[in-house]
Parts: sequence; C-alpha cells; structure tokens
Amino acid sequence: MSPTARIAATVLAGLLLSALAAGQDPSVPAAALLDEGRAALRNGDLTLADTRFRDALAIDPELAPAWLGASLVAERRGDAVEALRLARQAARVAPDTAAPHLALGRLLAALGRTGPALEALAKARRLAPTEPLAYRLGALLLRDGGRGGEAAEMLEKGLATIANAPAPMSEELAGVYLAGGEPERALRIAEAALERFPERGALHLARGLALKTLARDLEAVAAFEETLRLGLDQPARAHLALAQTLTTLDRASEAMEHLEAAARLQPESPEVHYRLGNARRQAGDTAGARAALERFHQLSQAADHADHEAKKRGTAVNEAQELVAAGRPREALVRLDELLADEPGSVRALNLKAKILFSLGDKQKALDAVTAAQAHAPGIVESHVLAGMFLIDLGRAEEAETALRRALALDPALGNAHALLGSLAAASERPSEAVEHFDRALALGAEGVALRLRYAEVLHSLGRIEESKRQLEVYQALLESAGDPASAGDGSG
Repeated sequence: MSPTARIAATVLAGLLLSALAAGQDPSVPAAALLDEGRAALRNGDLTLADTRFRDALAIDPELAPAWLGASLVAERRGDAVEALRLARQAARVAPDTAAPHLALGRLLAALGRTGPALEALAKARRLAPTEPLAYRLGALLLRDGGRGGEAAEMLEKGLATIANAPAPMSEELAGVYLAGGEPERALRIAEAALERFPERGALHLARGLALKTLARDLEAVAAFEETLRLGLDQPARAHLALAQTLTTLDRASEAMEHLEAAARLQPESPEVHYRLGNARRQAGDTAGARAALERFHQLSQAADHADHEAKKRGTAVNEAQELVAAGRPREALVRLDELLADEPGSVRALNLKAKILFSLGDKQKALDAVTAAQAHAPGIVESHVLAGMFLIDLGRAEEAETALRRALALDPALGNAHALLGSLAAASERPSEAVEHFDRALALGAEGVALRLRYAEVLHSLGRIEESKRQLEVYQALLESAGDPASAGDGSG
C-alpha cells in the first residue's frame, strides 16, 4: 500500500464517522436513521448501514452525513467511483463543510485524479485549517508528482497552523526535505518533533538519515539503534541505513548482521542483496556473496523486463491506432488481442478494441471490452463514457445512465455526458431532469443539432414556449451552417 493510501485508510473511518455524528438531533426521524446506519457501519453490517443511510436521505435529501455514510459503504464494498459520486452529493448539499471535500480529495487521489484531488483538499483546508489530513494527503500528492518544494511548504504551513500537530506531519516533512537534499532542515524538523514525541521510531529514523547525510555517523548510529528499539512499520529501512553507516565506521561484522536482517525483511529488494553481496565478499564469504549478487541480478533483470514490457505494450497500442487510421481495423484488432493475451488489464488496449469493435458493428463485444476496462481501472473517465454510449445504442437506458453518472463523478465538467443523460431523461419522460442536464451540457460547451432539437422539445413539453422557440432558432441556424458533419451531433462528442 502506498504512503498516500495508508495515511488515508488509517484516519478515514474515524473522520467520516465523526462527520456522521456532527450536529444531529436524535428526535428527528432522519437523524435516528442516520444513527442506526452509523452503528451498523461500526459493526461491519454494510447492507443495513446502506439501507439506513438511504432511508435517511429519502426523508432529508440534504443530509450530508448520510451521503458521506453511503459513500463510505460503497467504498468498503470496493466501488470507489460510486463512493466518489455519493461524496459529491455530500459536497453539493454541504459546500461549506470540510468533511465532504476531504472525502472527495481522498477518493479522487485513490482513483488517480490528482489535479481534482488537490483542488478538493484545498477547499477542505480553507474550511478546516486545522485538519491534518488535508495537509498530509495534499503534500503526498505533490511529493509523488515531483513537486517537493510545494509539498514542504504545505506541511510547514500545517505545522504552523495546527496546535499539537500529529507526529506524522513532521515525519513526512522531514522525509520531503531528505528527498530534496536538505538534511539540515530535515534534522531541524525531526529534532523539534522528538521533543514532543520521543517514542516515535519514524522520527528517530528521519533524524538518523539526516545525521548520516551530514556525516555525523556516530550520532546516526545511535538514532538508528533507537529506531529499531522503538519499532517501525518498515524496519528493513533502518537496518539498511544502520548497516551502511556501520560500514563507513569500519564495523563490518555489525553491519553484516543488519544487512542479513534487511534481506530477511525485504527479500525482493535488489539494493539489499547488492549491499549484502558486497559485504559478504569483503568478509571472505565467496559462496554467500555469489548467492546474494545472483539474487540481485535476478531482481534487477525482472525489473528491467517489466519496464521493457510496459514500453512494448505502449508501442503495440500506438501501432494499432496507426492501423485504424490506415483503414485496417481488423489488423488492429489482431494486434490488440496479442497484447491483451499478455496483459489483459491494459485499459488503453481495451478501450481502443471496444471502439474498433463498435465501429465494425460488433456492439456486444465492444461493450464486453469496455466493461473489462472499467473493472481494471475504474478511474478512467473514457471507459465509463464509452460504456454509456454503447448501452444507449443497445437500448439499455438504465445501465447507460449509471455509466454516465459514474463518468460525471470522476469529471463533472463532461458536457457530452450531461447531453446524453438529458436525452435519456427526456426519453423516459423526466423533462425537468432533462432540462437540468441540457442546461449543464450547453454551459460546459457541448453543442449539436440533435441537442438543441431535444432541448426545444423538452422545453415545449413543459410549457416554456418562448425558450423552446429560441432553441429552435439555434437549431435552425446550426442546420444551415452544417457543412461540418460534427455540427449535427447531439453534443456527445
């Protein structure tokens, strides 16, 4: 599990359950249902929890904690996109409350939507400037995106803002400074935090790494030893750092002990085996050195092979796209099938295959391919939009709406998805909902003859005659200037 995911998982349940409990009057029926849902969630009864949260929302659709509760149920069931959609509802009804934006930021980050995640977390910080997770998760996203300076600035601001800030904020800030080649700052942060948290192994590790970088080896050894005494989630890192420092101090036998420990704890680490092999060779253990270095080469070759295969997969998809452009779609399908035989979860390949199959009239197989893409990588917007379009063509309107709403959960600015949802709502005689989607589609830049005509028809059915006439005028103007076939579309892009 990545540091970002680990931090989010550690604090999320308590955070959201606290949000569920905030400010509710037990005498109100919806609040009583909310309490029952919260209790069921604590007991792990997701079915009952979901029922109670939705019952509460049926009474009070503006009850943000119930939307957050339903979101958490969806996430625990493994449906991060549905969890995101429900969290957006919480943010809609409680835009000035931090918890929904914090949930949005965390879910968007987990789905790989870093930009929108950072925006949501920024809103959370503005609304709750003393909430540590809003700083920590934002900083980790920035760090992982190669923006270490901004990550450090964010954590420094959090430490300055939050009285009695939790130890992990200092640990992460020290780590950012170490990664950025600023050991003096890392040391300052770690030592300041140790005054408040003297029993935190991770802070002693950060201090030791800073001291080691500054060539203060004896102090670093003491810090690493204290780290191991106190314990750490990943002790192999401390063993390896201590072994390197002991080697520098010509304490080879002690260094060997820690390298052996690191190898037991991290048997898949090429670096550990490389250092262990060199240490054994220097100690005269030829056979042991050979075994460790052979393992190092095996692991390194496996990593190189994985990189090579990833590049090859990207090349294969590009080749398939070139074949499509050259009017050879069936050859492109053969190329994609070869790739998918080796890498069935390649979303780029699955989505391209789906589009080719649909263009060739094999609509069910196209839907099967895009459904596989949705399952392998639920954070890819294109997969959900394609699924919605294919399902509409197959006459499966309800499923199409679900797919398009999932697309909008990931990216609310998809005008084409709103246009399609407007058409579906109009076809199922939900004119007011259709108008909302058409309005949103046009505001987001969607355009097309079919969109304007459907919008005019829906407005007319609602008795909004003048507005319907204006849409028909735009429709007529688009028809007259429709030299470009795209202008006759429905806004679905």
